Amino acid sequence: MKQYDYLIVGAGLFGAVFAHEAKKAGKKCLVIDKRDHIAGNIYTENVEGAPVNSIIQQRACLPSQSGKVEEGALVNLTDYSMKLLEKKFDIDGHKDFYLSTVVFQYTTAQPEKKKLQAIQEAAVQAVQENYADQPHVEAQVAMLIANQAADNDNQVSIQQVRQQLEEEYPLAAVPFDDYVEKSDVLEAPEQPVTVTPARIRRMESRSIHTANGIEVKIPTELLNSDNEVEFLHSDDGSISLLIKNVIL
Repeated sequence: MKQYDYLIVGAGLFGAVFAHEAKKAGKKCLVIDKRDHIAGNIYTENVEGAPVNSIIQQRACLPSQSGKVEEGALVNLTDYSMKLLEKKFDIDGHKDFYLSTVVFQYTTAQPEKKKLQAIQEAAVQAVQENYADQPHVEAQVAMLIANQAADNDNQVSIQQVRQQLEEEYPLAAVPFDDYVEKSDVLEAPEQPVTVTPARIRRMESRSIHTANGIEVKIPTELLNSDNEVEFLHSDDGSISLLIKNVIL
């Protein structure tokens, strides 16, 4: 009895490509399909000397507008870097990612979200150490990074963050370098980090919650504007928020 590493049901685009890549990786695959040909719905046949594709209506072929893609791969052909969206499956008795570890055998890079968080934390720590009286440091750094991403096609570079720190918080530039160098996440500081539009929007405002559950969202750029909002510190340690120029 023949032994296979993978049983692939369906010889369409995904099944055929998966089988091809798995074989290149030294795996044995058995591909089965109910049709008498491979390539699924993109199969072409010769009709009177011309290639013809008989498109089969398949309502479940594409996800709905509200559907969520579960798995996928994007390969940059210039440097062969890859972005993967995948799920874990049971492989040899334990859960693991099969596309990255078994098929493509890629090394996993740090997530962009984690890199961005490391840059933001390094900048916040550097500013707080040297500007102890500066209010809303986290919000101001978030706004600095959000503005940079918005102006550079959703890209943030450590060099540009440092340059902005040097302009707005000169004493924080050198400590920022030290925190970046010590980071285990920022392995390639020269490479820019991609920031999603959704994260940029979240960084452009800050959510403030009151003790009774009221949430107030304030644009980050207004936090230090006493003409718009003011934080009042009471003797008992509580903080009140005064919102000005309210239009009802």
